[in-house]
Amino acid sequence: MSTKFIIIANEKGGVGKTTTATIIAHGLAMRDRGHVLVADLDTQGSAAVALGMDPAPALSEVLEAILDGLIYGKVAAESLHIQPTGRPLLWLLPGNKRTKRAMASLQMALATGEIAMPQIVEALRTIGQDYDYVVLDTPASGILQEIALSMADYVVIPTALDSLSLNAVANILATLGRLNGAAEAIILPTMFAGSRNLD
Repeated sequence: MSTKFIIIANEKGGVGKTTTATIIAHGLAMRDRGHVLVADLDTQGSAAVALGMDPAPALSEVLEAILDGLIYGKVAAESLHIQPTGRPLLWLLPGNKRTKRAMASLQMALATGEIAMPQIVEALRTIGQDYDYVVLDTPASGILQEIALSMADYVVIPTALDSLSLNAVANILATLGRLNGAAEAIILPTMFAGSRNLD
């Protein structure tokens, strides 16, 4: 089975992207669906925290290696600082605040033509090829979100149900349509509090 890339994305923050990413990844691993990697593309390193681990600059180091042209063919997980989570079949490529600086360098390299989007996508796919599923937790906007959407097989869009959140869903669907019309989008309502009228 080729690697499936599941992207968790929304243009609005605070809708449960990180929670969704870690639950989906852990669920796949628990159901023995194969080896699963969570990659934290957000600048807060929250995926590590959600898994009871410490944020680390592994993702920024990967981006720097891509810019340096160092990622070709198979890459050893140890060299990328991919970490076992202590849960069977589940690994983490953690991020932290250094991701923001690496993201700016990546944006500059794209703007100057030093590197092209397909090269970045191919390098990230190379990193994920040893896993059955790669789940990417993305920032609310920016080049890392666009790169993730470009490589997606599935895009899960967590959303609250207020009008602003639903407008953000429309925006992310439009962005996905522009970047990757082949990906399957799944809208996931979150932050829903049911209530009962007992009268």
